[in-house]
Amino acid sequence: MGAFYVREADGPLRRTASFGFDPDSASVPQTLAGPDSLVGQTVRARKLTHVAQVPSTRCHPLIGR
Repeated sequence: MGAFYVREADGPLRRTASFGFDPDSASVPQTLAGPDSLVGQTVRARKLTHVAQVPSTRCHPLIGR
């Protein structure tokens, strides 16, 4: 699963693409602002972040759709 965010001119990050989950039913926000989110921290670090152990209640991958 993954998501691609682009920084808007006024600062917040906007999700422009996703893979492996339904963005309409996911609890993943369309926009993120500031370094308080994992995405914001990743942008600030300027490197990829790999999260290996995510509780099954947090993500619902789409398989075979």
